[in-house]
Amino acid sequence: GMEGYVFMRPDARENPELPDLFTWESPDGSRVTAARIQMGYGDFHIPNHDKPPYAGMHLAAAKAHMLREKSVQEGLPRMSFYGIGNHGGGPTIAALEALGPVHEIDQGIRYAGVNDLFDDLQASGKADNLPLVTTDLQHHASGCYAALSAIANRRAECELTAAENLNTLSHLLTGEPLQTARLQDAWQMVLFNQFHDVLAGCCIKEAYDDALSEMHYARAVAQDILRLSAQRISWRVATSRQEDAPAQKNGWLLWEKQGEGAPVVILNPHAFPVRAVVQMNAKLASVAGADGAAIASQHVRGPQTNGIDIHNTVFVADVPALGHATYWLAKDAEAPMPATDVRAGDDFLENQHLLVRFDTTTGRIVRFVDKRTGRDLAAAPMAGALMIDDTKADTWAHGIFTFDKLLGEFGEARVRLEDTGPVRASIRVTTTYGNSTLTQVFQLAQDSGELEVKCEVRLLHNHAIVKLAFPVAAEHPRMKYAMPFGFIDKPCDGREEPGQQWVGTYDEATGAGLALINDSKYSFSADGNEMRMTVARSAIYADHFGVRDDRVSYQDQDLIAFAYALRPFAAQDPSGVVAAAMLFNQPVYCVLDTHHPGTLPKVHEGVSISVPNVVLTTLKRAEDGDAWILRLVETGGRVARAHVRVPLMNLDADLTFAPQEVKTLRVDEDGRWTEVLLTELELPQA
Repeated sequence: GMEGYVFMRPDARENPELPDLFTWESPDGSRVTAARIQMGYGDFHIPNHDKPPYAGMHLAAAKAHMLREKSVQEGLPRMSFYGIGNHGGGPTIAALEALGPVHEIDQGIRYAGVNDLFDDLQASGKADNLPLVTTDLQHHASGCYAALSAIANRRAECELTAAENLNTLSHLLTGEPLQTARLQDAWQMVLFNQFHDVLAGCCIKEAYDDALSEMHYARAVAQDILRLSAQRISWRVATSRQEDAPAQKNGWLLWEKQGEGAPVVILNPHAFPVRAVVQMNAKLASVAGADGAAIASQHVRGPQTNGIDIHNTVFVADVPALGHATYWLAKDAEAPMPATDVRAGDDFLENQHLLVRFDTTTGRIVRFVDKRTGRDLAAAPMAGALMIDDTKADTWAHGIFTFDKLLGEFGEARVRLEDTGPVRASIRVTTTYGNSTLTQVFQLAQDSGELEVKCEVRLLHNHAIVKLAFPVAAEHPRMKYAMPFGFIDKPCDGREEPGQQWVGTYDEATGAGLALINDSKYSFSADGNEMRMTVARSAIYADHFGVRDDRVSYQDQDLIAFAYALRPFAAQDPSGVVAAAMLFNQPVYCVLDTHHPGTLPKVHEGVSISVPNVVLTTLKRAEDGDAWILRLVETGGRVARAHVRVPLMNLDADLTFAPQEVKTLRVDEDGRWTEVLLTELELPQA
């Protein structure tokens, strides 16, 4: 429904090839007319203002004359903002007095609002003949993609989305009230702190005391609603397999029934079926699946150091789309352990999908074999950490678009095999650069097509950037970067680029590539076939090339925990990576329950979508409170025809999607649906 888009950045100096007026087209074919503000959005940055015929002229008047000349030369209208300051400001008396005569003399210069520009373009017929742009509009301040890891924006977004989805599901299944008002309050906290300076890490340090407090508040609300909604569903699940067996407490956490174990209900906030490793805070003898049969489980080191109580148990759970599955945990009743595909040694991890081999001297990955295709995707040792010099950049990194001044590489690797078993194997690698340290725990799970990596970095160097490097076997490399609800292709030219939950390097000829999924990072680059992820950046808070003395404070100096995963992917259809990234960023939720009867089955599916490249991202009450809202996205970059069923809403719909199209459905109580805008307003009439 958006008809016009006005922007200033990147300005003509940062992207001189970008037209000032153009039609922007998205991958799904949607279009909008875009207009760049001329000469900044205040009375400054006006070239040749000190030369005739503009010498001595008020800035606002000079700008008006310059734009008039440009407009006449090109035959297109131009728009100028004027006033005090570079953030909108407002007209001054002096500016109005200077512009008055200009306006009277030249009727081609007039006061107007932004809508007038787009109306004039339409009325003249010129809107249909503007240049077509299909790229994004980077770059302006590339340092902001990595500044201040602590802001936790991704965590807040994912937790609130999951809480909203499960809260809606809980309401539909149990009739318990929705938590709409609390969710709105928490979302407003997150959105307020997505202001472009706060989120970009370039405020003063004191501003982040407020920002972090508000983000933590939003996350606490999300976690409380998630917990409440999950428990309300679990309490109505029939968790007992036999009604007459007595229940008893076995240890601190588990309520068992003889021959059954203790029930745990696992809930999936995503609208696609998932297979996920679940970790329980107890040392168990066995685990039974949703069908009652024993499944593989494994003891791993837990987070606690409580005497001899140091172990947790992991197992792989299968949970239906936006649904739940019940498993049973036993502390004493051992069961035969099914064989699995996990193998490991001091220098390798392997299952039926991947073979990952390490150099025990450097700690780097030297082979990353996709066993399904036989391709080794490691062109050179991968997952090494680089220290980059960031001395000449301010917090925003104004005017800097590549971060490649190498100071050195993390070394002195300590490598050890940490976990082995039928469910998961892991290798821990710790490397250092001076006093800075990085620990990476590489984990490969049963029947998994991705290598997960849990990381901690402590950056103790000022004006430095830590990047992880992944040289990918791609003779003709290209990059894909995830965006909200989509992805974009870009060249591997070394420039720092923003990305969301995943990026990937692939070979243009074969389409084969390596995807890098992450849980909290936004800054990436690729130089040739080497993909890099920025994981920490020690810029000064709010440093615009100011005085660098002992009074300043540096970002990212505390211990930073993050995670990433590597998985093969085909560039022609990244929908599998999208789903994996969604699960990686928001895991399943477990409720350790007691035995009780219930109205809900032990396994339940809430949503069914017929094709894997369409996902449901949002399930919520409409803003006006009179209907349900579902938001669906095409994730493979190709046309899709999907049959979507949500039985609890009586929804049964056949939908067609353009590549990367976002559809928002408004569903009435009787299951009737209409497509609406993202804003939930009616679609404009064609």
